[in-house]
Amino acid sequence: MSYLWGSSMSASDRMRFNFAETVTEKFMFLNDLGFSLVEALPTFVQYRKDGIKINIYHGRQSYELGFEIVRLGKRYSMSELIRIIDPEAAARYRNATATTQKSLTEELARLRSHLDQFRSAIDAEGEVGKRLDFLLQELNREANTVLAKSTEVSIKDAALAIKAEVEKLREQVQNVE
Repeated sequence: MSYLWGSSMSASDRMRFNFAETVTEKFMFLNDLGFSLVEALPTFVQYRKDGIKINIYHGRQSYELGFEIVRLGKRYSMSELIRIIDPEAAARYRNATATTQKSLTEELARLRSHLDQFRSAIDAEGEVGKRLDFLLQELNREANTVLAKSTEVSIKDAALAIKAEVEKLREQVQNVE
């Protein structure tokens, strides 16, 4: 699944973004392959050719784009098709996903470390303003990295929330010395 626009979308938002129109435009190559557009609804588009259906749909609670192929009553997701057609490509994808998850784990560990250091600096005696400001810069940097590496909308939303809170803290830290 891939994400088109963000986190949650109402039916009126789906209509406004012209899902069916966008899908038919982006998947026009299916017409060149002999598929016919059978159905184009606000959250669902279907193509058919020789007993094969291609369903493209929009998630109800998110901006996810779903894609499946149906042949002889059996449904195949994109990941299943890739595993069948090219097992090596599926393995490369799994490895890339695992690498991204590992990278995010490292970023989250650094975020935790910076937060612990920030808490300690708040409790410290003396001039801590510059140290707090530096740690906030690091927190912001880690949040930016999580945003860049993640493909999950919920993780991106959390990273944006962290950035917003860091900005609020930066304003307060500027008054600390």
